[in-house]
Amino acid sequence: MENIPNNSISTLINQIFFHLTGFECKDQSIIRVNNEKLSVNGDLYFLPSLKLWKTVLVDKLNCNENCTNILQHCADIRHNELKQMEKINTNEKVFQSLILASKTWDLKITKCTLQNERVCLFLERPSVIKTIINTVIEKGRSFGRNASTNENICLTFLPDEQSELTSMRLQLIKNISERILDLQGYCVCKKVCPNAIMLSSKSHIETTEDCKRYVCGVVKNSETNTKETTLTWRKYVYNKMETIIELNDQKYLHTKKQDINDDPFIRNMAEATISFELLAIKPSRSVCINIHTSGDRSLTNTKGIPFILYNTARIAAIIKKYNEGISNGEYPELTNVEAVDFSVLDDEDEWELIYNFIMGYSQAIENSIKHKPTFQICPQVICMFLSRLCQKFSIYYRRIKILTEGYKHLYSKLIARIYMLKALEIILQNTLAIFNIESVSEM
Repeated sequence: MENIPNNSISTLINQIFFHLTGFECKDQSIIRVNNEKLSVNGDLYFLPSLKLWKTVLVDKLNCNENCTNILQHCADIRHNELKQMEKINTNEKVFQSLILASKTWDLKITKCTLQNERVCLFLERPSVIKTIINTVIEKGRSFGRNASTNENICLTFLPDEQSELTSMRLQLIKNISERILDLQGYCVCKKVCPNAIMLSSKSHIETTEDCKRYVCGVVKNSETNTKETTLTWRKYVYNKMETIIELNDQKYLHTKKQDINDDPFIRNMAEATISFELLAIKPSRSVCINIHTSGDRSLTNTKGIPFILYNTARIAAIIKKYNEGISNGEYPELTNVEAVDFSVLDDEDEWELIYNFIMGYSQAIENSIKHKPTFQICPQVICMFLSRLCQKFSIYYRRIKILTEGYKHLYSKLIARIYMLKALEIILQNTLAIFNIESVSEM
């Protein structure tokens, strides 16, 4: 998309692509984003093979016949610029020119290496952290929202006559898709418009010329491996609520046991869990559900909604305790975010939280609905994003003591970490809102 913020990964990929080729980027898949072992493998990487690069270029590369990789092509088109550099090999010259060019970009590159036929790019962490956290704190709930594309789109769904749960899945896919499209800058029409898409569990349905069919998988009973046709949404929610009550005294929940129908928190948790369960699988595939409460791991694993909300509440509790500690002198007042020294966030887990999830949020939104080469709805991308974020934060929380009262020499790190948590809280709130799930401050 063309209206991506300047400090997004997509913008950085476009800038790298243009520097190396001299052309606008039409396919970002050539430059990949790393998610783990970033200090070793770099934050981004690409394969230099010129043959590979030619497959994503609309324009023909005009370089000499001796060029076999994209680095040689870059050296060829930037000959006048590179010839003024010291007498070093071509690869190093191109790396230096890329680092130099990035000094004018919002996200700067500090190092490039060639490892196992991969070009690995390392970002300048302190400036990147400052830029992205400042932006998230400033934009708040609007962070991740693109400017208008001035394009209309309409989604409808055809209920499944045999399966109420399948119909609910279709409706959930429609609802989350509309919220993602809205964030991507599309105008979502409530009435049928020329750019219309109908979701259906049937592959053969009649549609108008302006309406495209999008086939989604049904909800199956895991025991029979057939479409679930008897269980209603209401009964399934009730079953899930019973399971939550049974887990009442376990890890995540501390509510008092009462009439199962009287607690809106339990009902909301059950509905959110089921919604997440039905959306976590690629829409074109079927979803298998366990209709019995025994053996239901959706409430206890580290990928489900209870675990996600538990970690959301954990972050809120840390921020609340910090704010309370300011008044009694335990913790320092927060300085203006512009004045914070984020270079003290030097822990590798902190960088992975910031890079993969605070910076990665916009990319996750972009990848959740793809428009080229074909229209694809991918809510499972957002589900995985939320799960991975909370898994990483849980590991970080167990290892790092964030609130360090009485250690004035650690105050600068404490303030930087609180701002990081505030940014993570915004990301979690914004992502949960896509599912129409409200974040919680305690559990």
